[in-house]
Amino acid sequence: KAREAACTRAENLAKKDMYNKELKYYQFGMPMREYPHQIKRELLRDLYGIEYMMMGCVVEDSLMCYNRAADQIIR
Repeated sequence: KAREAACTRAENLAKKDMYNKELKYYQFGMPMREYPHQIKRELLRDLYGIEYMMMGCVVEDSLMCYNRAADQIIR
């Protein structure tokens, strides 16, 4: 239940962030090189106004819920 509640909060935050034009995309994992991530960061920011956030190797379930909600919003 706690996980579902955290997911719902993250989904609602994504909707709020979209409304406020503050949408983010959370990337997890260890980057091999900075250059490809810099290109993604610039494309998301410049084309869509989305902030690209590198989060490291530990995946947070609630932020994955945020990403799924953000994907649905921008499609």
